[in-house]
Amino acid sequence: MPPAMNTAAAIEPPHAAGQRLRERIFRGATFAAAVLVLVLLGGVAISLLKGALPAFSQFGFAFLTKEVWNPVTEKFGALAAIYGTLVTSLIAMLLAVPISLGIAIFLTELAPSWMKRPVGVAIELLARFHGDFTPRLLTEWKRWLAANHSANWATTDTICGALIGPLLLKYPSQCDGLRAWARHRNMWVRRASIVGLIHRARRGESLDLVYDIARRLHGDREDLIQKAVGWALREAGKTDMARLERYLRAGGAGIPRTTLRYAIERFPEAKRRALLAATR
Repeated sequence: MPPAMNTAAAIEPPHAAGQRLRERIFRGATFAAAVLVLVLLGGVAISLLKGALPAFSQFGFAFLTKEVWNPVTEKFGALAAIYGTLVTSLIAMLLAVPISLGIAIFLTELAPSWMKRPVGVAIELLARFHGDFTPRLLTEWKRWLAANHSANWATTDTICGALIGPLLLKYPSQCDGLRAWARHRNMWVRRASIVGLIHRARRGESLDLVYDIARRLHGDREDLIQKAVGWALREAGKTDMARLERYLRAGGAGIPRTTLRYAIERFPEAKRRALLAATR
């Protein structure tokens, strides 16, 4: 009986050499990819630190512990935004972790074999198409805001940016309904009436509606409403600065100074001074 031939001997020398080369290339490529990920993460960290340095040098670490955000008095704090982010993340985890663990346990330990495959596929599909909003959700979100489930501007703006804004981009016919929101007794609904349109304003869309709702809100005494209106006007002005200037000059003293200061941030310094003087 011939002696047993090991695997290495079974591979012909040219073939073995080529295989070793391919393995070295693969190991080098995976190592380079891993290093690239670390480099990118480091770059992101450096970029964030560089962007944050002016705020920390101006306001110190109190920037993280104060929630006031008032450009008129030049006092700024990120606590409200940080709090809103942490709370919404915690709520998401409280909902997602038990449900995902329950589904995983059911599929692996309890579900019959004929059910595991289709249920697993269905869950994966739902995870990929969770953003399929419908117009009826706008009413639900308004009801949620009106019930004061949003307790601060950061949470309200997150709802507008992640939910209301994308829905209005998809269903422009729903935008006119925000006029009624601007007269709502609840402050968060009124804020959402203008902040919810910022996605469209940045594209130069629904500008007539943005300016109309802004007029409706100029008489609102709430500081957070005045700031929101100024923010929306500033975004609307990015696509048509001349129209924004005409609007501000025509509004004159009827536009709150807080709103005005937010709205003119993108103008050159000389133009900002002229508008502040012309609208007294």
